[in-house]
Amino acid sequence: MSRKITGIDTLDEILESALPEGYTILVYGPPGAGLEVFAKQFAGVEGRDTTYIATDEDTDTIKSTLQYFGWDHPGIRIVNFGKEYYEKVLARRLEISRYREEGIKVSDIKRFTASAWKSERPVNFLTKLVYETGRLPRKFRLVVDSLNFFVEHYSYASVLSALRTIRAHAQHVGGEVLYTIHGNVYQHTLQTGVESLVDCLIELETIRTSEGFERNLILHKVTNHPELTGVFKYTIGKSGFVVEK
Repeated sequence: MSRKITGIDTLDEILESALPEGYTILVYGPPGAGLEVFAKQFAGVEGRDTTYIATDEDTDTIKSTLQYFGWDHPGIRIVNFGKEYYEKVLARRLEISRYREEGIKVSDIKRFTASAWKSERPVNFLTKLVYETGRLPRKFRLVVDSLNFFVEHYSYASVLSALRTIRAHAQHVGGEVLYTIHGNVYQHTLQTGVESLVDCLIELETIRTSEGFERNLILHKVTNHPELTGVFKYTIGKSGFVVEK
């Protein structure tokens, strides 16, 4: 029985004998290339408990997409940072902007006074990501979709430090980690640092043609196995990613 790494048969055949226990994969590419589908296909591999850190999509959309492709299984746990960020940060900013435009009412002042004792410390989502990883059981599977959220809100050095900690923990307990990030952010912000912190680097490329789009999966890096790198055509259908040999 072949080892399931990404859930994409051809890609797993290439990687199964090369990636060590405790591996980390980064997939990057432009919007529309299928990064979010790749992440869900990885999460849908059965046999290990999977934690899916969401930053852009709502939980119901993630669940319905997993169901559509047949990847939903009881071992998937969704932790939605995007929703928490909206509730604890963006919703308050919206409220403040309303007060600036409309003024503060007496009822608002009373509500603020009543809740003053319950004020919460700002959430550091990068710290929370490391915390969530540290509490996962051995042989865990972690999906972070996507790193764009952390790059936008935290410093380059802080993001790299967090990724280094997660990598070390994955290696220590045999975890499997997948990150996604939009290519324009990756290429200009994290390229040099991140490449040293992942075992497998994959780019999804879309090329406009007269007949539509040509899609290429570019395997840029496989640690200790440069002979496995190459360019492979892929399509996305009802069964998810299909990579041509």
